[in-house]
Amino acid sequence: MTYTDFLALWTEGTDPELAALKAGGVKAIRAKTGLSQQRFGDAFGIPKRTVQNWESDIPANHNDVPAYTLALLAYAVLYGDKARNN
Repeated sequence: MTYTDFLALWTEGTDPELAALKAGGVKAIRAKTGLSQQRFGDAFGIPKRTVQNWESDIPANHNDVPAYTLALLAYAVLYGDKARNN
């Protein structure tokens, strides 16, 4: 799936899996990988503390995740290797 196609689905919110990831934020996306916060951060060049902040229960921190970052992380986790082959 191309990123453009993914982004259309992500924006529409009609795909249940994508809607759940979008609603769950970074925590839900990371959970899909099974990685620790440290390893997830290392994989994407994000400091562990930033991942911790994004995943905290403090609404202000959760809202600090730029929408494009959330979409890019979800795409990379779901289609990373497949996307590179398109």
